[in-house]
Amino acid sequence: MTDDVPVFFYGLFMDVNLLRDLGAEPRDVQVAELPGFDIEVPDYVYVVRRPGASVVGILATLSSAEVEALYDKPKYRDYRRRRLMVKDAAGHQVAAECYILGKPVKPEPSGERPDYAPKLHALAGELRLPEWYVDRLGEFVGAGAAEGSRRRRGQ
Repeated sequence: MTDDVPVFFYGLFMDVNLLRDLGAEPRDVQVAELPGFDIEVPDYVYVVRRPGASVVGILATLSSAEVEALYDKPKYRDYRRRRLMVKDAAGHQVAAECYILGKPVKPEPSGERPDYAPKLHALAGELRLPEWYVDRLGEFVGAGAAEGSRRRRGQ
């Protein structure tokens, strides 16, 4: 019996080199989409249910032990593991583990990680995620990035 787990990552864990540095060996890595959710990036990243929206990230296979080790840290204590349906690179529905913030309301930014949004935006570009999504993440980088994003979309 195998303990392989498909996991959908939407934050900095989309960086497979970071996952490896943390002791995981991701396999079958591909771009995937989580429909019905939207992303928020105050000082960190989380997703919220929003009909018609989508979050783009990566789908990767890890062992159960690797997943537990990644999320067994105090800063992730409010995230809850959920089994959700994502669309893989071929457009097929796949059940995957996804860590969702358990708080019912949007937390206020604390200022602890002002570099998170720029790092996530840069990573999305490196991974060649869809342009519309890279632009969406750019909106969290700052007012200047959001304005540039709106201009590129012709708004």
